[in-house]
Amino acid sequence: MKIAGLEPLTLQDYPGEISAVIFTAGCNLRCPYCHNPELIRTGSQLSSELNLHPENNLNQENNLNQGTDFYQKNDIDSENDLFPENEILDFLKDRQQYLDAVVISGGEPLIQSDLIEFSAQIKELGYKIRLDTNGTLPLILQQLLNQELLDMVGWDYKLPRKRYQELTLNQHQNQKIAAKIFQTGELLSRSGIPLEIRTTAVPKLVTAEEVERIAREISEHKFNPELTTYVIQGFRNQRVLDQSFSKITPYSLEKLQEFKQLVEKQLADNHIADVIIRKNI
Repeated sequence: MKIAGLEPLTLQDYPGEISAVIFTAGCNLRCPYCHNPELIRTGSQLSSELNLHPENNLNQENNLNQGTDFYQKNDIDSENDLFPENEILDFLKDRQQYLDAVVISGGEPLIQSDLIEFSAQIKELGYKIRLDTNGTLPLILQQLLNQELLDMVGWDYKLPRKRYQELTLNQHQNQKIAAKIFQTGELLSRSGIPLEIRTTAVPKLVTAEEVERIAREISEHKFNPELTTYVIQGFRNQRVLDQSFSKITPYSLEKLQEFKQLVEKQLADNHIADVIIRKNI
């Protein structure tokens, strides 16, 4: 596992559960507005803008009690500077009496070749697992679901399916990505676990028309309304992959509320009434 960061304590990322968040390195997309740009490259490509470095001792009690994290502004020159997997597992063993769940985020966790084995080790410790994903790798997601390793999924539904090619790295990926997004929706609609679908409302990329189109695509799947939440996230321009996006003014709360109404109208037939706004991400 290529682990770039750890947040040892959060009450926000897994509703109703006291959690730790593991951030994996690397991503198969290049979203220009990405607010974790330091996580999407690996090896010699790792960013030195704001790097997550395992400098601190994971066993220091005061870090957990004070709610601090292990992020430091240090250069990461190679994969050797990432968190050792065994150190993360030792941390989770030591925190079993404090934590209920682990959120595996990124980057894109599903590109990690040993994610299934790593998730199984976390489950053996008695933790619930939430996975955050961009939805482009349904076959690996299916394996995790089949082995009952996931208790919740957060799905970043970034753009209408046919526009995902704007975010991909190569033409081969472009040709299949829309079908993969649809397949992910089908898998999650049958999963029987809580699902948070979220779209970051980035001006110039996500308009009212795009929000409606995304909601229509979501409506194609028969999600369980009791287990499904749709989140409209506010765009944050402080730290982004493409620096030109730092000059974009985020939508106002009033505009996000307009988007919310559009989504609620589109999802009414699916009885998904739980549509919320998250102003800051």
